[in-house]
Amino acid sequence: MASVTTVLAALALIGAAPASAQPVCGEVITQNTTLTADLNCNRVGEGITIGAPGITLDLGGHGISTLGTAVRNPGYANVTIRNGSIGFDTRGIVLTGATGNTIRDILIEGLVVGIELRDSDDNRIVANRLRSALIDVDSNSDGNVVRENVVTAHEGVISVSGSHTRIVRNVVWTGEDTPMGVGGHYNEVLHNTLVAARSTLLYLGSGGDHLIADNELLQYESIHGDPGVQVAGSSGNLFRDNHVDGAPLGIWVESGADNAFRRNALDGEVGRTFTRTDPDGFRVDSGVTGTLLQNNSVQGFADDGIDVEAPGTVIRRNTANDNGDLGIEAVPGVVDGGGNRASGNGNPLQCTNLFCG
Repeated sequence: MASVTTVLAALALIGAAPASAQPVCGEVITQNTTLTADLNCNRVGEGITIGAPGITLDLGGHGISTLGTAVRNPGYANVTIRNGSIGFDTRGIVLTGATGNTIRDILIEGLVVGIELRDSDDNRIVANRLRSALIDVDSNSDGNVVRENVVTAHEGVISVSGSHTRIVRNVVWTGEDTPMGVGGHYNEVLHNTLVAARSTLLYLGSGGDHLIADNELLQYESIHGDPGVQVAGSSGNLFRDNHVDGAPLGIWVESGADNAFRRNALDGEVGRTFTRTDPDGFRVDSGVTGTLLQNNSVQGFADDGIDVEAPGTVIRRNTANDNGDLGIEAVPGVVDGGGNRASGNGNPLQCTNLFCG
């Protein structure tokens, strides 16, 4: 008579899904699948399509190469794609209407779009490496996590237009591209390192209410005079404890309302001159409302450390030293919150329209 253990083992085998074979190009997979060899789909044009929820596509350390899209998920939830490499000419990994997916530990090399989320919420893009390929989270994709990815070379960009997304501890190192662009609402941009030769490092367009904190931003050629951070129509943001180095114009608030800048450190190079932008540390344009500059440190810019053209801006406890012209140049009507300091600047006045100790 068979033992209870033997019977249970047999029943488990009967109910188990069969082991998946090596997929072919263009295949729709509906169960856990692990590649046992590289998959070259350059002639076919398409790689693998996810066809069921809750499954894992494990590349097994192998690669998928394709002239089309390497991996496509047209809407299945809780899928994991991991552990290998992708080379492509059109798209690397595309999620459309998919939730709860994880994309991790993938080396992605190709042209333009490495990972794309369309109408896809609550997914995790973690610990991937992208070369000449961007991460694009569209405006209808919310609640995602983009964490610990390394994005390098031409087209090395993280672009997030959705809301409630956490963008944390990524490294983006590019040439003339903007490493990071953020739209939507209520996103968190934390502990990222953004490096570019000569482009704006962080661009905030429409939307707002973001937390931008503890990021390192470096521009290492700056021949075009692009700002380190550009705020263009984005409102209600808190910029805190960020470091901007090497950009001729550190932070440019071009338009928007109710943005707060606290404890940021901006370092420029006083010997540089540019015609494209005024080489200030902070620049707040005249149409901007409700800006707070508090406890920031600004030094070494070719023109002013802080240049505020918007009446009503609150300027409190900032330090602006060793800049080419004024430490703080403010128009009449700014709110002097007190505690501002300026020394070693090229203009002996040090500050205008507020008191600097």
